[in-house]
Amino acid sequence: MMKWISLLIIVIPAILAGCVSPPLPPVEVHMPARQIDYEKEVKPVLERRCVVCHSCYNSPCQLKLSSFEGVDRGATKQPVYDGERLRAMDPTRLFIDAKDTAEWRQKGFFSVTESESKGPYNDSLMLQLISHKMHHPEIEGNYFPEKDLTCAKDRAELGVFLEKHPNKGMPFGFPPLSEDEFQLIAGWLAQGAHGPSPDQVKVLNSPGEKTIPEIAKWEAFLNKSDPKHRMTARYLYEHLFLADIWFSSGNELEFYQLVRSTTAPGLPIEVIPSLRPYDDPGTASFSYRFQKIHSTIVHKTHMVFELNDRALTRFQELFIESQWEQEPHMVGYDPELSANPFASFAQIPPHARYCFLLDNAEYIIMTFIRGPVCKGQIALDVIQDHFWLMFVDPDHDLTVRSPDFLNKHLADLKMPTEEGSNARPFAYQTGRYHQAAGDFYRARQDLYASSYPEGLDMNAIWKGGRNEDAPILTVFRHFDSASVYKGVLGNLPRTMWVVDFPLLERIYYSLVAGFDVFGNINHQLGVRLYMDELRIEGESYFLDFLPADIREKTMAGWYKNVDVQGTGYYPSPMPAGIRFRSEDPKREFLEGLVRGHFNRETGINFDPYNYRAAGEDYPPLPDHYLNMKDYIQGFLAVSAPGTAFVRFVNDHNANVAFIRIRMPDNNDKVVSMVVHRWHNNVRFFIGDNFTEDHSKDQIEFFPGFIGSYPNYFFDVKEADLPDFFSLLHNFDNSPQDIRQLEKYGVNRASKNFWQEYDWFQNRFRKEDPIHSGLFDLNRYYHLAM
Repeated sequence: MMKWISLLIIVIPAILAGCVSPPLPPVEVHMPARQIDYEKEVKPVLERRCVVCHSCYNSPCQLKLSSFEGVDRGATKQPVYDGERLRAMDPTRLFIDAKDTAEWRQKGFFSVTESESKGPYNDSLMLQLISHKMHHPEIEGNYFPEKDLTCAKDRAELGVFLEKHPNKGMPFGFPPLSEDEFQLIAGWLAQGAHGPSPDQVKVLNSPGEKTIPEIAKWEAFLNKSDPKHRMTARYLYEHLFLADIWFSSGNELEFYQLVRSTTAPGLPIEVIPSLRPYDDPGTASFSYRFQKIHSTIVHKTHMVFELNDRALTRFQELFIESQWEQEPHMVGYDPELSANPFASFAQIPPHARYCFLLDNAEYIIMTFIRGPVCKGQIALDVIQDHFWLMFVDPDHDLTVRSPDFLNKHLADLKMPTEEGSNARPFAYQTGRYHQAAGDFYRARQDLYASSYPEGLDMNAIWKGGRNEDAPILTVFRHFDSASVYKGVLGNLPRTMWVVDFPLLERIYYSLVAGFDVFGNINHQLGVRLYMDELRIEGESYFLDFLPADIREKTMAGWYKNVDVQGTGYYPSPMPAGIRFRSEDPKREFLEGLVRGHFNRETGINFDPYNYRAAGEDYPPLPDHYLNMKDYIQGFLAVSAPGTAFVRFVNDHNANVAFIRIRMPDNNDKVVSMVVHRWHNNVRFFIGDNFTEDHSKDQIEFFPGFIGSYPNYFFDVKEADLPDFFSLLHNFDNSPQDIRQLEKYGVNRASKNFWQEYDWFQNRFRKEDPIHSGLFDLNRYYHLAM
């Protein structure tokens, strides 16, 4: 027996050693003769080729390369998106949750730039990955960077991964760096991967000359000591903490973040690392400060809020010059109180708060539609793929006109986010949030029925405010990302929302201010279930404008295979305040709103390309191609529901495509293709595959750019448009047709992929330098061909 044991002691380690790959050897680097400048040379390469996937919580291994601080922090094995987390994880927000790289090491982050080898040899993880791709450029199979990547912490682990997946070096699933780009990054790593010089750091963090007085003016306003200014500043901060603030009066292309700091204006900023904007700052002597953003701007989190003299005058008018409901006084940060804005800000007139939200409606909705959660399926699988969103006029909003109603129902306005990040199991049900939401909804419906016995007419819909914000917004869902735009884009949507003050504020506080991406599963589940309640409110407030006898039937059409009564829908007993003349009241109401009510006030009108009147069919292919209208007509002609190409695009990974139309005069055009998935209902969170009906999917086309995550690029010469449209029209999903489509498509394996990406990115930046940012490639179509 001892003999066998001794033999096993010898043999088993030998077997195991043979199964484990040795650490990857160091990479030999051609040492540059000069010092490589990170800011001027390395950063641009990282932005163009790396930040496009590594910039947010969904960055593989949390490796954020959008700033040197993120590069130096490195990566971690701990995922942010963990749907089975029973306890909240410690937050890992760059610039907030650790002061330096040493603190990040204590939190489990490891370097991707450090090398044990010196001189002309470098074994850093970054160089190993990009070097491996240079030697193994083949791109084969499927690539899902948010799921498939290893978070190897050393050369041994990385060696095992790359031996098993030799075609998964970096850039992941895309062509390798050019030789010049590779040598530049390799040389920088070999020189020690140094960051910006002290002088460069000073420039990065210093405001522009024209912006300095703007910051001083606004910090003076936000830090006045009287209670009225302090509570106003608190309300503004809680709504602007995610904004990329642009001081347009300074007219410099710089963005800032509004933060709470332990230091007063004029001193270096020391950010208070609170998890939520309404958390206790831990000190009474803090200041609101503007911290310059020096990270690369990425579109998916770039939510611009403009501050200028007009905004300051408006804030003064709404909050400072108005008569408050109570004598202005400071309110503490009790967790339960501060999580309910209707309680913590009860002293500020609801009219002032609602007008602020309406003035900035696109930004407020954008924070939940396109916030920094990055992978937003928790928030987004509760909405349809395309809908329009309108607002109740403040003078008709009874909750604004009668603040006592809100005060009476404060307990019913509590949200599950008050449970914090470690919510109890079944907190949504046991915490009474479901019951409270229903009680408020029914009380609100009854209030309107008793106060408007003749019903609501179009005057009850907000016509637009002083901030040039549109009174109607279009929302597109692109599976687990989304986008919001001013105006009425697309054809008549299936569903609509009408939003009043308490609904808009609760959407913001439950999905934005109170949501914690690091929270446990109970926290995230509670937010998801609560949003079900809010969506049904918005939809039913729209139905309240339609004839009473069709409301429940219409709602049932939006929730197929679901008992409408089980959704909590409460049809209002209020009659319609509009005399309808057609058999399609929904269309009649919306066309009256847009062509009359909105158009007179703001000039808004229907989408000239995609909107079709009642009975209007999809257009035929045009006889010629002379302008954008002709191009989009061609696309629409081959994109009716059920047609060949629409049936082909039935993968939820294919939602947005950018199409470049090359013109003879080099004035190329851009068209976005947006797929709208048909959902029988969005009541459940068991997966879209159970509720989708692809036979009813729709595709629409828009000039310019829609979305932050392109799933595909197409590049078509104007002269080839007839052939391209003929291919789509007759598409039969055959291998021959797929190969022909690739003649125009830009597959992720295409050798000219990066040139195509650069063209779209540069065009976006040129068209809209204020609101543009880097597109994200994490969700580019996965199949390499």
